[in-house]
Amino acid sequence: MEKMNWRRFLVQLLPPQHCTLCAATSAAQVCDACTGALPWLAQENICPVCARFSPTGQVCGHCLKTPPAFYRTLSLLEYRFPANHLISRFKYGQQLHLADWFAEQFIQRLALTGTAADVIVPVPLHPNRLKQRGFNQSQLLSEKLARGLNRAHLPDLVQRTLDTSQQAGLSRKERTRNMRHAFACNGNVRGLHLAVVDDVITTGSTADSLCRTLLDAGAAQVEVWSMARTPDN
Repeated sequence: MEKMNWRRFLVQLLPPQHCTLCAATSAAQVCDACTGALPWLAQENICPVCARFSPTGQVCGHCLKTPPAFYRTLSLLEYRFPANHLISRFKYGQQLHLADWFAEQFIQRLALTGTAADVIVPVPLHPNRLKQRGFNQSQLLSEKLARGLNRAHLPDLVQRTLDTSQQAGLSRKERTRNMRHAFACNGNVRGLHLAVVDDVITTGSTADSLCRTLLDAGAAQVEVWSMARTPDN
């Protein structure tokens, strides 16, 4: 007798759901066709440190000239259509179930790339911003990842001490200045390898500031995981 696939069995009992992007009936939050059409970042064509485009997959000139605090970046998607629509619906459209889908994509990618992370930490929101939005999308995702990867999850390890202005529309220099002293570490991270979960990386100034805070607190290494990376930054 064929072994029962319990996941498929349970899915059949539930009402049919629809793809977030095209609204077609789908067993997953994003259907196979839309998943295949997303602008996935190929590891062989990006800088392993910052995930900017690098035709040979080598460390880019920017990271060689100005090394960031994190030693590698794992980004799933290029932040352009339709990935930007998908992430926007997660962040602003209250479609929080997409945290499960993104976590599944990360776990599949990490099965290929590996990670030595001991602890998973979300990029925190300032309390004022958290009150406005009602949730931290990075924390929702990091919680799913920690559970799926069987890693420790410390959502309160880092506090956002400055209510920085919106980063969108700022230059690289303005973003870097905006993020100085924006975080504080509240726990013992000495000797730990940490993975910081962000939503979208643009210039990397937020991730760099947070990771530098963790390294200053004694962390051994910090890597960054993001849903997407904007092109040409």
